[in-house]
Amino acid sequence: MVVNVALEELVRAGLELLGFSTLDRMAAQVRTRVEGKICARIAERVGPARERLARLLVVPDGERRSPFDVVKEPGRRATWSRFRQHGERVDLVDGFGDAESWVEGVAAAKVSAFAEQARVLSVGEMLDISEPRRTALLACTVSKARARVRDEFVVMLSKRMARHAKRAQEELVY
Repeated sequence: MVVNVALEELVRAGLELLGFSTLDRMAAQVRTRVEGKICARIAERVGPARERLARLLVVPDGERRSPFDVVKEPGRRATWSRFRQHGERVDLVDGFGDAESWVEGVAAAKVSAFAEQARVLSVGEMLDISEPRRTALLACTVSKARARVRDEFVVMLSKRMARHAKRAQEELVY
C-alpha cells in the first residue's frame, strides 16, 4: 500500500518512476522504522510489567510448556474441569496488568498483527527477537488474549448454564 501511494505521488509530481524493487525497499525501510517506534512506545508503557511478560517465555521445571503457550491456546469444549482451567487462564492474563493501556492509541489491526506474529512463534523464536519488539509482541499477545479468554469464559458459562436449564426443563416435563 505504501508503494502504491508513493507511485501516485511520483506520477502526480510528473517525476520519473523508480524501479519497483527500489520503491519496495524504501517502503520496507519506512515500515521498519514505524513499527520500531510503535514497539518502543508499547514497551515503554509496559514498564514494570516487562519482567512478568518476560517470564512468559520461561518453561517451568518439570513442565513441557511455557505460560506463553498457555496464553496462546484457544478455548476448548465447555466441561466443568475445563471451565475451572479456563478460569485459571483468565487469572493468568489478568495478572499482567492493564494490557489495554499498553496498546492504547495503536491501531487495532497493528495490535492484531503483532499478536498473530507472536502466536505462530515458539518460545525459542521469541527469545531470538530483540527488544523492544519482543516486549511489544508479548504485550499485544496478552492484550488480545485478555479479550479472547474473557469471551471464551462467558461462552463456556453460557453453554454450561444452557445445558442445566435444558435438563431442568426435561425433568419438569416427566
